[in-house]
Amino acid sequence: MNISLIKNYAMRRKVLIPAAAMVMAWGTWAAVSGGGKSGAEQVEAYYKAEQGSFTIALPTGGSLEAVNEVKIRNKVPGRTRIISMVQEGSVVAKGDLLIELDSNDIENQLSQSEIAYQQSLAQVAELEERYDSLESENVIKLRDAKLALEFAKNDLKKYNEGQFPQLKKKADSAINLASEELRRAQDRLDGTRRLEEKGYVTPSELVVDELAVKRREIELQSAEEERRLLITFDAPRNVRLLESNVGNAEVRLERTTRQNETQLEKLKMQLASARETLSLRERKLADLRDAEKFTKIYAPESGLVIYENLPSWRGGPIEEGSEVRERQELLSLPDVSQMKVRVNIYENQISLVKPGMQATVSLDALPDQVFSGEVTAIASMPEPARDGNPNYRVYKAEVLVTDKMPEIKPGVTAKVDILVAELDDVIKVPLQSVVGLDDRQYCFIEKNGEAEAVEVEIGLFDSDFVEIRNGLTAGDLVSLVPPSSRDFLSKEKDGESGDGDVITDDQLLSSRN
Repeated sequence: MNISLIKNYAMRRKVLIPAAAMVMAWGTWAAVSGGGKSGAEQVEAYYKAEQGSFTIALPTGGSLEAVNEVKIRNKVPGRTRIISMVQEGSVVAKGDLLIELDSNDIENQLSQSEIAYQQSLAQVAELEERYDSLESENVIKLRDAKLALEFAKNDLKKYNEGQFPQLKKKADSAINLASEELRRAQDRLDGTRRLEEKGYVTPSELVVDELAVKRREIELQSAEEERRLLITFDAPRNVRLLESNVGNAEVRLERTTRQNETQLEKLKMQLASARETLSLRERKLADLRDAEKFTKIYAPESGLVIYENLPSWRGGPIEEGSEVRERQELLSLPDVSQMKVRVNIYENQISLVKPGMQATVSLDALPDQVFSGEVTAIASMPEPARDGNPNYRVYKAEVLVTDKMPEIKPGVTAKVDILVAELDDVIKVPLQSVVGLDDRQYCFIEKNGEAEAVEVEIGLFDSDFVEIRNGLTAGDLVSLVPPSSRDFLSKEKDGESGDGDVITDDQLLSSRN
């Protein structure tokens, strides 16, 4: 135990008795003095100041808890009933069966979930096959559309660069040939006419040559008309038609591409949804399989079986046939080989307590035995103030029971005394004999049959006694009851007390409240 820290605390120049201790002292005064009777009826009580050793212990208490404890909760979804359970208070080993829950509902759900899972599995396989097939079909459609566009462009190019020039050239050749044939026929006709004038040919031969010229003229006109129709009508028509084919092929390619993407995206979303459904059903199936295992609860560690008892409005006690919900705490397995007590330390006492301090622990269930303990932990922050009153702010602390204890269940009420300090050769008086006024402390000692106020310097204290550092000597008779304050103060009313301050009756009484 760190005695130096305690001494540092005791060396503070001014220490005020806590309000709780002052209330206790006032209660003692009221009991002894008769609640403020007149001087004739009041009974004087004194205590002789002692000098010697002073063991200061801070009393507190709590409930016995296991240092190591395993909490077991229900992991079965929904609500289920307990079929069998091990008896409370039994000591079980790791792996022992603790509770068996009804598994009929879980088995039914498991069968339905298995069917749903298989259906989702088949749906995903079907959609995956459709997706692969659609991808292949789309490749073919896209390829055909691209080829159609390519062929349409080639046809247009073929006509512009090949067929049209060839047709135009052919028409020009036909015109040239018809012109040449016409020229020859005309030359022949001219020769026949000259011969006919000389009488070398008959008139019928002249007619034949004239008809030949007419025929050649008609052939020339026909060739020229063919060329005009080609240039004016046929060529533009064919070009527009072929250009239209190119445009249509481009539109079909774009439409095919867009349709392919839309169909694939739609099927992809269906496949993703089916896969998500499959995943959910797979997880649910796995959870139900786990839940089927959870219907039998085995001990994860060795320990003492203690069931959780709830009020009736929250489900009542844990017993065979009772209904339990998911995540409900069913029982705990405390390791009773090592126990502790969780205690409360008031805010005005927290600086006295340090980890490592020794303590004694007594149990209501074993009143004749006292066990050694040690403060192992102190909370860094206080608990919320009770009823909003800051005087009740407390810090949680843990006291480990270091002695071997008999087999006893957690929850037993325990009283704890924390050994704060062991003082040697000090003067101590009962706590109720010290009166606090403002920031000063007073005792009333017997002198010549009257109580005289003496300012004292106090040190450490417990619930019964307080150390007096200055102001008293061993053997002084200290009043346990305030003197007749009206008579005492009336004498000092116009003067000053020994320390320079006038003490009024109201101040004296208020200091005890």
